[in-house]
Amino acid sequence: NAYWVSQVAAQGWSFIPTWVGYQAPCTTYKNRIPWDSNQAYQLGRTEADKAVTAAHSLGFLGYHVIYHDMEVYPNTDVSCRNVVNSFFAGWTNRLHDWGFVAGAYGAASNADFWYTGLDEVWIAKWYTPDKYYYDTYASVYNLLPYLSNEEWLGHRLRQYTGGHNEEWGNVVFAIDSNAAHGSANFIPQGMTSEESVENSSNFIVDFKSINNEEGFVIKNNQLLFTTDTGKSWQNLTPPSASEKELQKGYFFDSLHGWLAATDPKDASLSMLETLDSGNAWSEVKLPPLNGFPGSLTSFGFVDPQNGWLSVKLATGSNFSLGVLYRTTDGGKNWLQVELPVGGEVVFSTPDIGWLAGGPDNNELYKTSDGGSTWDPLQFFPEDALVTLPAFTNDTHGTLAVTINDPENPRVELYSTDDGGITWNISASQPLDPETAPSTPIELSIDGGGKPVLSLPVTEDASPEIVNGFSFIGGTGLPEGIVEMDFSGSTGWVYTVNGTCTGEKGSPDFNCSLQPGLFQTTDGGDSWNEITP
Repeated sequence: NAYWVSQVAAQGWSFIPTWVGYQAPCTTYKNRIPWDSNQAYQLGRTEADKAVTAAHSLGFLGYHVIYHDMEVYPNTDVSCRNVVNSFFAGWTNRLHDWGFVAGAYGAASNADFWYTGLDEVWIAKWYTPDKYYYDTYASVYNLLPYLSNEEWLGHRLRQYTGGHNEEWGNVVFAIDSNAAHGSANFIPQGMTSEESVENSSNFIVDFKSINNEEGFVIKNNQLLFTTDTGKSWQNLTPPSASEKELQKGYFFDSLHGWLAATDPKDASLSMLETLDSGNAWSEVKLPPLNGFPGSLTSFGFVDPQNGWLSVKLATGSNFSLGVLYRTTDGGKNWLQVELPVGGEVVFSTPDIGWLAGGPDNNELYKTSDGGSTWDPLQFFPEDALVTLPAFTNDTHGTLAVTINDPENPRVELYSTDDGGITWNISASQPLDPETAPSTPIELSIDGGGKPVLSLPVTEDASPEIVNGFSFIGGTGLPEGIVEMDFSGSTGWVYTVNGTCTGEKGSPDFNCSLQPGLFQTTDGGDSWNEITP
């Protein structure tokens, strides 16, 4: 309400009012713009009236920008592009009548063709590879192959990562990250992409513990491999990586591995494969995403022949779209299928797989035909946050569900012994209300088959049921866990912690993130930091 807005504004926050309304006619959303250009123009004006009414009720009066959320649509459909621009023309003209500034949010590939009369644009162009952290030097420019730097110069926002967890001041919350050189009253960045990469060289893009001794990390666009539990590292980076951005990796064993990479020039995807521990690499192009931006969320193989790669397309927070790539011949060929929502995917057999995601991170799906079709599952509370199940074999698995009940926040563990046909609650773990997460927790299985959860738990937690690393999971491990992976008694945990110095709003105010990779070789009793 208007009171809340005024109180938050007094704390120094700025706002990005966003109207989630009608979508492009060439999409499958329920509320779509009509194909007739005149009707589209009038609808844009009507939507502007509704948006202004809502803005006034929140206390936004006078010269303020309102962004219309236009989710990604195919650029190949010229008629669709023209209708969207007619809608934006009506939206813009009517907002001007009210004294407001007209903005639009959407994919960089679509913004290339937008109505040029828009005053401000908020561009979804996510980092590749995924970099889920605050970047001081994030730039709204150099978004090739889309949008020249001269278009909407000084009137841009950029969403450079999608929804993820960050920890600041011992508080974990869900956020997507944006940079601004426009009307949201943030400090303009205007840094180059090279400066951004230099600033982020300490951040790990992906990592896996293969067995008790071996594992790899992708860092600074290099594949680094260890055979001695992180004491030393060998650079196995493919020569072609100099022209690509390495995003995800998977090694079935020390010899056989794959890397998923993107080409920054055209955002195309490719798969690199080695059969000899990285001495030689082959490359296969994946079916294109038709210009849709996105981030790679999960990658793996059930066996040397059957693998998957999931992509979450860049959308606003009210939408969730995803694409799945599947291979049944060891990565020589990849089939692209549409997912019901964007999220993470895992397969327990070549045919049976799981998808967790959705706009509110509360949707779980199962496939029994290798990803061709997906069925929704709902055996847990509807408002719960759900993560992917973890399986110890084809039949036995564990699923963690986070319930943010203000009076009884908790994690409920469900188990299955029939491959996920039925699930039964096996444990309930209380959470501290002050540290209860706002996104799904990380779940893994240790060498003894016990579930391992990556968040603080209360002091009466049972180590026989849950290892809560931040509280009872052993010495030497800081908070801020964002990802983890176990293999036998060896586990790796990646942490990112944020700190700010100076007074907010003053020239010396500065925020930074500190990443760290930690390893246990005794099942989580003790941890030490390793540096690839």
